[in-house]
Amino acid sequence: MKPVGFVLAGGSGRRMGVDKARLPMNTGVCLAVWMRRVFVDVCDSISLIRRLEQTENPWNDEQGHRVSVFVETSVIRHPLMGLITAFQASSSPWVGIVPCDVPFLPAEAMTSLWEQRSLAAGGVVASDHSRPHPLIGFFHRSILPRVVQATEGGWRCDEFAEVLPNVRLPNSWLVNINEPEQLTNEAGFMTIREQRERLGVQGWVWPQRSTA
Repeated sequence: MKPVGFVLAGGSGRRMGVDKARLPMNTGVCLAVWMRRVFVDVCDSISLIRRLEQTENPWNDEQGHRVSVFVETSVIRHPLMGLITAFQASSSPWVGIVPCDVPFLPAEAMTSLWEQRSLAAGGVVASDHSRPHPLIGFFHRSILPRVVQATEGGWRCDEFAEVLPNVRLPNSWLVNINEPEQLTNEAGFMTIREQRERLGVQGWVWPQRSTA
């Protein structure tokens, strides 16, 4: 059975100064919707996960179709709550998750992770040369009790992922976008001129101090 893919789009964006999920890409969609592309080769269903208190505008893809969104409803604030929400929403025992702020991650990365899911019953996560990236991976529903234990116990994400095999990916694929200075056209983000013409139409946002 194919996995169901989810883009985690509920971060606060404190360093960015705005909701990163709403940053405009030069394809005409926002970052969180654009990140759905990493699952296209392995998942038939791909959705976003948000937090309850976040103000919502429509989430549309390049064709104008509405993108499905699931909402974290727990009062617990933990990065792994998105994984619990994914399991609750999934019709498959397997779910894939990625954060919305890794725009250099290609579809082949998730394909590679999916192909190596048999390394452990609970799933696999990505890693670079020095550490795991527990929010990039595929997870089987059998790992859910450990996820719950981690969120309720306040574990770090890497503590949760200790039992899961790491699949090494190039460091350049795993770069997080956290600062306005990283929002360049070369990275796939919309230019200032394009923003002035289109900003707000799709509920896009842009940090004030960026010079991209």
